[in-house]
Amino acid sequence: MESYALTIGMLKLIKSLINLRFKDINESFVDKPDVNFVLDSGAFDPYVYYVRETVFMKTFHRSYKDESEKWVMASLSIEIMSGLLDYVHHLMIQLLCDSVFLGRVIFL
Repeated sequence: MESYALTIGMLKLIKSLINLRFKDINESFVDKPDVNFVLDSGAFDPYVYYVRETVFMKTFHRSYKDESEKWVMASLSIEIMSGLLDYVHHLMIQLLCDSVFLGRVIFL
């Protein structure tokens, strides 16, 4: 039985940084609608991999001291992935090609 407070903290940090990054982009479109932004190709890949493979895919195979941590980690992981889908276009292909991930999301 383990506690995953650090993992939950890391997920919250990633979520906050991603929200801040895209908040800046959304605000620049409001101020200057002709602004053309380009996201660095692959800039989010390490975070997507961490959230998907290291956290989400292993969430239901771990033992927890506090069972609610499982659902917090799953929820944060899905929120991060969902938030990125609007801005990182190749992410949808990456997620759909991985049938294990898709199966896990559908299972929830």
